[in-house]
Amino acid sequence: MHDFLVKRAVRWLQSPLSKGGPGCHTAISEAKTGFNGEIADAIGFRACGTFASGSVLVEVKVSRADFLADKYKPHRQSGGVGNWRYYLCPEGVINVGDIPPGWGLLWTNPRGKVTALAGAVTTTHVVNHRELMASTRFESDGEKEFYMLVRSLSRVANPDQLNRLLRAERNKASIMAQDNNRLRAQIKSLECQKFESAWDNT
Repeated sequence: MHDFLVKRAVRWLQSPLSKGGPGCHTAISEAKTGFNGEIADAIGFRACGTFASGSVLVEVKVSRADFLADKYKPHRQSGGVGNWRYYLCPEGVINVGDIPPGWGLLWTNPRGKVTALAGAVTTTHVVNHRELMASTRFESDGEKEFYMLVRSLSRVANPDQLNRLLRAERNKASIMAQDNNRLRAQIKSLECQKFESAWDNT
């Protein structure tokens, strides 16, 4: 159950606001903040250059006992990662009245659908969303988040080579799109010529 919900949390982190998610550009699971310390069930990062930039943490809880024990962890007492923080649990395990100030709450049903009950994602109204973002933002441990990102990137065999390959594929796709547009224009021109020729012969 826990692993299933962690995977669902990663998918939710990358979902856009229009679909009930926070719209993170990237998300990772079971990320360590160092040799000793916090292990984030799922955390996503947004880099949009606005008030919404930052990290979004999701802590998965499959039982009420697990949730109640969470507040005694050292990183819950002070510090910790995640500018915005959510608990994700099966329906009914945690209620809105149970969560600490600033935290959001996500429920998931047996099919894996995630529903937000509390947190900034509960509204898509621009003004209300901005206000909720500001009022629920935590000061996260940037050094530990940097550690998580670097360690995650280091698992990619050659990040620079991968980046070059992606750029090359994007260039190919752009050239193909231009060729398609040119061919469509040629087809349209030929169809017009064929129509005009048929009209002249009537």
